[in-house]
Amino acid sequence: MFLYQQVLGRELGWLDDLERAKRPARLPVVLTQAEVRSVLAHLDGRHELMAKLLYGTGLRLMECVRLRVKDADFERGEILVRDGKGGKDRVTMLPQSATEPLKNHLEKVRAIHENDLAEGFGEVYLPFALEKKYQNAAREWGWQYVFPASKRSVDPRSGKERRHHIDEKSLQRAVKSAVRASRIAKPATCHTLRHSFATHPLESGYDIRTVQELLGHQDVSTTMIYTHVLNKGGKGVRSPLDGAARDSLAALWPPGYPPPSEELHPRAGCRLHSYPQGQAWRCASCYPQPCGSRTGWRWLRAAGPDMRSSSNRQARTWRLPFGHLNARRHAAGRCTKPAI
Repeated sequence: MFLYQQVLGRELGWLDDLERAKRPARLPVVLTQAEVRSVLAHLDGRHELMAKLLYGTGLRLMECVRLRVKDADFERGEILVRDGKGGKDRVTMLPQSATEPLKNHLEKVRAIHENDLAEGFGEVYLPFALEKKYQNAAREWGWQYVFPASKRSVDPRSGKERRHHIDEKSLQRAVKSAVRASRIAKPATCHTLRHSFATHPLESGYDIRTVQELLGHQDVSTTMIYTHVLNKGGKGVRSPLDGAARDSLAALWPPGYPPPSEELHPRAGCRLHSYPQGQAWRCASCYPQPCGSRTGWRWLRAAGPDMRSSSNRQARTWRLPFGHLNARRHAAGRCTKPAI
């Protein structure tokens, strides 16, 4: 097009009615918090630390691999991403839970660097023309990679023997094996942890502009794709099938208690679960949780004067005092045990 219109000065009229092909919009793969914990539990060593940084800071794979020691600020609790996508710099948070493991890891890396210096090596690749501008910077501790390679190699550009950063394929293989070991059917990769980092703060109620700044997106429309993953907006309409199920349940609700309403389950998708103590509403997006975990549960208000706060191995919630029988049998008059 440029050749014919700008150089040759010829107009191609038959191209006026043609439309350019559009790239189809794809939704990203996002893991739940329970799935992320399961994946991290199947990782160890530096791969576990790198995966925690991917999920806890929103770094891209190569941004994590090329991270320098000087870009981790422990006092301010932040990480400075240099030369990210589009050649832009940005600042993101440093998770408190990853601070101590990262410090311990850097102590081991520093010992490796000092050993390289003692053997007459210890140089690292510097971007652009910094090697000529700062001739001794390649040996300084601040410019070393946070995740260096296990062996030194010869740089094909300069011919010098240096210690490069870790191969990104090793982390990709480790995450893939962890996803397979966790029995997660989603096609999760290292970049899926970044998608999960963007989605979970939005679920917690953080502003989308804050998430946009942490991710380094130039346009907020790029960050808006994660709101579609959350199923918010006009697509967050409750299915009429759920309303029909709620109406049928109200007919079987025991006398003396108000029927299920929006006050009992304020979130779309809540379900009624039966337990030996009775029945209770729980959020379907948070259920189930590992035993002993109290995160992700929704506190529910009592629907009647006899509602009690009951505990089990997972969490506390409001239950109906119907003994060991469910609401259906109680409503039908076949309850043989008195209310607790």
